[in-house]
Formats: sequence, structure tokens, C-alpha cells
Amino acid sequence: MKCEKNMCGCTYCYESVDEKCEVSDKKVLVLGAGMAGIMAAKTLGESGCSNVQILEATNRTGGRIQSVNISGYMMELGAQWIYGLGSNPIAALADQYGFEIVEEFDTWVVRDKFGNNVTAKADNDWYHIVDVLEKVRRFSRKLHRDGEPDITAEALLRKFGWNPVDNVAEAVEVYQLDVENGRETPSVSGKYLNNLRVFEEHGSDDWMISSDPRGYSYIIDELVRSFRDGQRILFNKKVTSIENWDDENTLVEVYTEDGSRYEADDVIITFSLGVLQSRQVNFEPPLSGKKMMAIDKFGFGKYTQMYFQFSSAFWDNTSTIVYAGDRHGESSVWYNMNSVFPGSNILQLALSGFEAETAERMTDAEVIESSMTVLRSMYPAANISGPIMFKKPNWQFDTTTLGSHSYWTTGFTYEDMDYLGMPEGHLHFAGDYISQTNYGYVHTSYNSGKNTALDLAGSVNL
Repeated sequence: MKCEKNMCGCTYCYESVDEKCEVSDKKVLVLGAGMAGIMAAKTLGESGCSNVQILEATNRTGGRIQSVNISGYMMELGAQWIYGLGSNPIAALADQYGFEIVEEFDTWVVRDKFGNNVTAKADNDWYHIVDVLEKVRRFSRKLHRDGEPDITAEALLRKFGWNPVDNVAEAVEVYQLDVENGRETPSVSGKYLNNLRVFEEHGSDDWMISSDPRGYSYIIDELVRSFRDGQRILFNKKVTSIENWDDENTLVEVYTEDGSRYEADDVIITFSLGVLQSRQVNFEPPLSGKKMMAIDKFGFGKYTQMYFQFSSAFWDNTSTIVYAGDRHGESSVWYNMNSVFPGSNILQLALSGFEAETAERMTDAEVIESSMTVLRSMYPAANISGPIMFKKPNWQFDTTTLGSHSYWTTGFTYEDMDYLGMPEGHLHFAGDYISQTNYGYVHTSYNSGKNTALDLAGSVNL
């Protein structure tokens, strides 16, 4: 029951009106109500901390997990996949909450700009790049073992025989690599290319997509419902500055855009890497040089997925449609959402890197016009009218995200990763970018938030 003594106006407060509102000796602020922040707060509560407050910049929980209703079907503007079912904690949560997921998309058709079905060639190219990636993986292990310097993913792919010289091969590379990293291969590390590591770590090469009518956000909602006494979320609290003077007797001070000031013994920061890189939050004293260098060196990808709903389905009855256009990544990867929600007649267009950034800069009308040109070229015999519904996110330019998910850049090292996750004074860090093997995933944020909270609870004896 909500505490009548609580005058904060927050949404979540589960203190009983029959008991005095009590807090532990330590107050913890969690900055951000995405998966990392929610798990940090939940774990602190389970560890005995009864005074945890989350400051969230927006008016909702979830961060880059955001479900949207399109004509009665829940589509995901952000995270939608669960990778590696073996020991993935998100898969365990899906099972615990009765959350519906479906198997990976395993059928495709590839079409060129004239509408020709070029899937046979694409199949051959796909087998080729998969074979090359296995060689890259073995060679990267040698680079680690011998202490050799990093090299770009593009260079390693070329070394082992992947040289896309036509539109079909380029489209296969986008489908296989760019969508995963949120960047083109010249920007991505070859030594730390992680596409297969996630499956190795979790003991399963399955990947599943959300098909639950409640949306992926339901998992966040369930985690919040399990909060304990004293855990609160304050919305529309965009942090502008943090004062973290290194004195055991000095509280951390956090200031928000609306002029509010908050104090805490310790603060867990779960801002996106893009927010940290942008310097829009002022730290006093500044974060250490090594910490900032690690923040700047790691990559934060550009990825977007937008939805087009039509009155009827004119496309191939496969789970994925790939466009082999003239430009690398040009409207390349389309997911047939009828495979997830039969009868929805929705196509999802997934864009990465330069194409994602360009699309999010465009107006809705410009995106629709460009995309319809591509669809009509792939299906010239179909009489395709415009979409009846359209939705796109704004991850790249939303000041609370400034990107989509993290990736490992050339030259970034394990030592840099140590600095990336290292606390500074009473500031602690969690997010999808803190992992040596699984970076850029929802389960990374889950594990990072949980582990940071456990480390804090153990160090201050909450």
C-alpha cells in the first residue's frame, strides 16, 4: 500500500501505512530506469538497502526497451531479441513471467533493385561469410594469445577472403554484421568481434524475438513490481550535474534540469554511453582521464527499426526480406512481422550505421517516400499503395540516448574496459557497454546493474 507520509509524488512506493517509513543508514541514488537501473535498484533492495531512489530523465521506465502499439500489435522500437537461451537471464525472466517469444527468423528472400530474386547467390555469399567469420574468430584468439595489436573487422574479413564486389554480397554483409553491431565493419574491432561470443557464453546459439502481446516492456514492469519498501522512481528528472567530492563525510549531490537537488551516499550511473560521451552531464570533480578515455574509445552504434503497416501483405512469405541495392545498407533488411503477429501486415525496416542516422534525420514523409521506392522496385508487379500506419524512433538524436547499443572499436582493450566499469569515489557505473564478451545487449545491462549493486552492497555493508 502506498505510504501516506510519502510526499514525493513518485509512481512507485510500497511502504506500508501501518509502519513507520524507515531507511537504512545508506542512501543510494540510481540514475536511469532502464534495465541496468531497474536491476541495480531491485538488487539493492534484496540486499537490505531500504533507501533507494531512481531518477529517470523521461516519463517512463525501460530506457531503450520501448514497446509501441500499432493497430493492436505491440512492436518494439528498441530491444526485441533474446540471444542465447542457455543461461541468458532474460530468457529466464521470460520463462518466469510467462512471456511469449518465438524462434529466430530463419527464412529469407533477397531481391535486387529490378525485383529479381537473387536468393540463390545470397545463400552462397552467406555460407561464405559464415566460413570467413569462423576463420576470423580463430585468428582473433591467436591475436589475444600472442598479444598482437587489434585490426578492423573489415581488414580481417578481407584477409580471409571476404571481398564483397557486388550488391548482393554487400547486402549479405549488412544482414550478417552491420545489424548486429550498429556500425559498418571499418569501425568495428576484428580482434574483439563478439557476434558468436554471446552464444558461447550462454551455451546456446538460439535467438528469439518478442511475440508477447504485452510487449518487451512487460518484463521491465514485472521487475518494478517486485521492488521492496523504500524503492522509488521519480520521472522527468534529467540529470545535469553530479558533485562527487572524495570525502567520506560528504554526500554526492545530483542536480536535475528542473532545478531539483538530491543527495546520496552512493550513486549508480546507468546513462547510455552516448550520454556520457556527449558531456551533457557535468561532473565535479571531472571523471578521471583514464575513465573518460575509455568512455570515448568505446563505440556506440547507430541502429533504428521502423514500422510500416499496409492494408494487405504484398511481400514474400518469408521471415526476412533483404534488399540488394546500389548503396551499402540502403533499406537492406526488412523483417516480416506477420511471422510474429499473423495478420498484422507490418514490415519492420532495420537500418544500421550511416543509413540509420540518415533516416532518423529525415521527416516521416521523407522516410516513407524513400522506403516505398525501394519496396516498389523489389515488387514491381504489385500495386503498392502507401502505408496506413508508420512509426520510427529517434534513438540517435534523443538526448537521453544519443545512439542505440555499444560495440567494440579498434584499439579498445581489456584495460580500457576495466576503467569503463571502475567506480570513481562514490560513483558506480552500469550499462550495456560494461562487459568483456557480451556488450550491447539487454542481458548485459541486466548483469551489469545487478553486479554493480552487489559490489556496492558488499563494500558499504548496506
